[in-house]
Amino acid sequence: MERVFKRKIYDRLLQWKQTRDGKTAILIEVHTSLDEFCKKYSSVVDKRYLIYTKDLQKDEEVLMMPVYLTSLI
Repeated sequence: MERVFKRKIYDRLLQWKQTRDGKTAILIEVHTSLDEFCKKYSSVVDKRYLIYTKDLQKDEEVLMMPVYLTSLI
């Protein structure tokens, strides 16, 4: 069952990646890595999403959301 769930998550993330315009950054779990990535590529990153295991939150420019909401991005 866990393997099927991981596959569905992977498929959704792959679909999301293929439909983006290249101006959205997404990183799973680690906020500091996302911050560093966005600092380095600030000229091309417009929106910041962090996917993790806690409840939906907004922290300055980062929308932190649980995995089950990724289809809404």
